[in-house]
Amino acid sequence: MTKEEGIERFGDVFKNVGLDSSNTDMDAKNPMAAKNTYDKKAKVFEIWNKRTGKVCWLAKGYPQSLDERDDPLELEEFFPCPRPLMATTTTGTMIPVPDYCEYEDQAQELDNLTQRIFLLTKACKAVGVFNAEFKELGRLFTEGVDNKLFPVTAWAAMSEKGGLKGAIDMMDTSTIIVTLRELYAAREAVKQAIYEIMGISDILRGASKAQETLGAQQLKANFGSLRMRNSQGDVARFASDIFKLKAQVICKFYPPELIVAMSGVMDTSDGQDPQLLQAAVQMLSNSTIRDFHIAVEADSLAQIDEQAEKQGAQEAIQAIGLFLREAIPMISQAPETLPMASEMLLFLVRRFRAGRGLESAVERAMKALEQKAEMAKQQPPSPPPEMLQMQADQQAEQMRMQAQAQTEQMKMQAQAQAEQGKTQFDLQMHQHQIQSEMQLAQMKADFEIAKQNNELQIKAQELMAREQYDRWKAELDAATKIMVAQIGAKTGLDQAAISAQAAASEEIDSTLGDGMTEAINRFTDMQGQTLEQISGVMQAIAEPKIL
Repeated sequence: MTKEEGIERFGDVFKNVGLDSSNTDMDAKNPMAAKNTYDKKAKVFEIWNKRTGKVCWLAKGYPQSLDERDDPLELEEFFPCPRPLMATTTTGTMIPVPDYCEYEDQAQELDNLTQRIFLLTKACKAVGVFNAEFKELGRLFTEGVDNKLFPVTAWAAMSEKGGLKGAIDMMDTSTIIVTLRELYAAREAVKQAIYEIMGISDILRGASKAQETLGAQQLKANFGSLRMRNSQGDVARFASDIFKLKAQVICKFYPPELIVAMSGVMDTSDGQDPQLLQAAVQMLSNSTIRDFHIAVEADSLAQIDEQAEKQGAQEAIQAIGLFLREAIPMISQAPETLPMASEMLLFLVRRFRAGRGLESAVERAMKALEQKAEMAKQQPPSPPPEMLQMQADQQAEQMRMQAQAQTEQMKMQAQAQAEQGKTQFDLQMHQHQIQSEMQLAQMKADFEIAKQNNELQIKAQELMAREQYDRWKAELDAATKIMVAQIGAKTGLDQAAISAQAAASEEIDSTLGDGMTEAINRFTDMQGQTLEQISGVMQAIAEPKIL
């Protein structure tokens, strides 16, 4: 810590702490810190003493403690950090031993072999010497390309000395090549030894052989996984401890409103019951009743094969279904075996990696069955099967008798309703018949009255016609007498007057005859109308009546 950082943390007491310019290991790896070597700092140690339950801060070179406090976090395990991850430890010390120490000799041998291979590979090249008399031969390896010839001035001398073979001598690299082949083989052997020491199979390294079977590859993969399972478990334990410590600090020092806001339960669309939230916060705040079940599975730290995961899920579902088919009849016959079946089912579920997510659901279901069984025990014992059968027979007979009685009652009600309907129908028919007879009598009376009225009218008309006729006749007789008197008084009555008198008589007769004819025709028409009315009345009486 620098001077400013120490004073801000511990106050004026940090002014007496000696500073030096030596960088820590972390500062030495930081380029920015390495440049600022003039910034002097003091090493401060934070010590948690579980025996005394106190935390103190000490500075290197300062005789007193900078600060000392009681347990500030009040954690269950006191220490604010989980048990550290350590690769390899011994029984006598907690100082971890790096894995490199286990194969340090092999790693050194591997480095030496690699260095030799590098040097020999560098020395393994096409080099040689040639006769200086033929300078053109030096261009063979520097300028030589495909299908190219180099001219030689002293060709005759070169031919005498054996041609190109006599003028050039190449270095023999066969020994180097054999040596390199042996070095490569030795290096592979050293690498295999390292893999065996570390427990890393070729499947985990991505190396395989075509002639190997599936069983052999699975065996190698399982072997490598078993060797690495301890390390995976340690990492999972370390992560779980960190989450537990974090949960304890949150529940102890965070206000309830902040915990609810951080959880985000009030942001959901369905909302939450305030009473349940309050009860949950009180449970988390009470250290005596809260219990954290936080676990980080080692399987979640590695990439899981999807096909293997699907197959494992199918196997888990099939195994659980088979167990339930076998266990349910046993529980039905012997309810006291329910706790044993519950533990067996949980034991089966925990064996499958894919079934661990169902563990809580299985626990709730089994607890519900146990509660139901307890409630069934509290109820009075059920009667024996013979008594149940007898009760069932009695209930069936009682139900049959009730059904028969209901059927008879329904039949009687139907008959009574039918009789009542028939009586009502007869009464309505009688009433309609009386009404029809009364209407017929009324119509007959109306007809008689109409007939009498018509007869009176006809008689009146006849009397009027007779009176008119008598009046006309009296007038005619009077006129005739007058004319006869006049004729008698006048002797010179000529034939014209007689003709005129005859014509007048005929006119009177015709007039009287027309009046009588008209009276007779009117009487006939009235009789025809009367007969039509009588016929209509009779037809109305003869028509069927609609009830």
